[in-house]
Amino acid sequence: MKLKLYSLMFFLVLLSCKNNGDNSGNELEENPENSEYNAVGPGVPVEKDEIYQDEENPEVSRESKSSPAIQAGNYIKIGENATSNCHCYCLDVKLTGTSTICLVENEMYINSRFEKAGESINIFYTGPSEENNSNELPWDQFDKNEPVAVLKPQENGKVELDWKGFSINGELAVDYAIYGKKALEGTYERKL
Repeated sequence: MKLKLYSLMFFLVLLSCKNNGDNSGNELEENPENSEYNAVGPGVPVEKDEIYQDEENPEVSRESKSSPAIQAGNYIKIGENATSNCHCYCLDVKLTGTSTICLVENEMYINSRFEKAGESINIFYTGPSEENNSNELPWDQFDKNEPVAVLKPQENGKVELDWKGFSINGELAVDYAIYGKKALEGTYERKL
């Protein structure tokens, strides 16, 4: 008799636990602020940042209005009087192919490629440009797999370029770090 009573109590406890588990799952879906994780399916936790939310809940949306994803296109450096051809204080951000970047106006240019890295974009040296008039740098020694600069999203669609410099054998080439810093480093806005 005791065995039947214990079995019945055990069954009721399991049944009530299962119902409580279902309610907490619904609670997470209805109110995502309650937890660091949300259940999108049975037993599948997903971080808040990975869940698509509309603009009504900007705290957990993938792209916030303050720092949206960087778009391909032409960007002009804020505070510079760039000419209409916008050659030295502009960036032509391309996510495929290469783009020419000015390091020293009318003298030093490089070809580069842009690669997304999370919300930022890494800029890699791919070789000297045909427009380059300077042979004072060891172009063939510079790493092509280390970023020379990083573009980071800012408010209102602006981007910040942080010049890292050239690397040789994985180490920063200190003697050549200054090239590009003055012309490139700063905040840019998308040219319409």
